[in-house]
Amino acid sequence: MLAGAAFVVLVSAFGLMVASGQRGGQDFFDNLWLTIPIVAAYVASVVAFALGAVALASAGERSIVVVGVTILGLLITSFGVLEVLFPH
Repeated sequence: MLAGAAFVVLVSAFGLMVASGQRGGQDFFDNLWLTIPIVAAYVASVVAFALGAVALASAGERSIVVVGVTILGLLITSFGVLEVLFPH
């Protein structure tokens, strides 16, 4: 749950930075002010997926929030893995 909240805060911080005028460069790591929060948000989503999957499988968790965070984490994790495997 905390990892899901961290994801939302970090993506919001990234959006606020972009809205304030920050822009990226040619490469992903050209502007570290934008890179750090979005990479941290990705890590938080992977952690949220892993912890949610463990809670659903072993502890029998049935909360809709845990299921939602786990599904969101799964989607973001799969997007990140596919982006690395098949760059465009």
